[in-house]
Amino acid sequence: MGQLSDIQRYIELIRDIPLDEKRPEFEELLELMRHVKPIDGNTRLLEAGIGSGWFQILCSISGIPCVGVEIYPELVKFAHENARKHGVELNLMIGSIEDVDIGEEQYDVIFATSVFEHVLDWKQGVERIYRAL
Repeated sequence: MGQLSDIQRYIELIRDIPLDEKRPEFEELLELMRHVKPIDGNTRLLEAGIGSGWFQILCSISGIPCVGVEIYPELVKFAHENARKHGVELNLMIGSIEDVDIGEEQYDVIFATSVFEHVLDWKQGVERIYRAL
């Protein structure tokens, strides 16, 4: 049997985490964002580095639009599968935050948790985020 990639191992670790376990972290992140901008159904959010997609799923369930950017296609596929289990669809882009076109003046809040330490050209990533806000 072949070895699992780091991404496959990560997916195996997070596969069975119930969405309800992520609800407190979701609420904490929204509370932090509310210090900058009211968060509701009209707020345009973008998350760089989506993991299992739990944040987008909880946003969708809560009526908050949120786009995700993820460099690993395997995580995007997993997030879509995870979302379907919860009866929602996600708006996800595949690419690195320093390379993917996220537009200009498109978002009210952009966040990344445990992401930028993995971004090769972090300055370019921050510049894209700045322009997209």
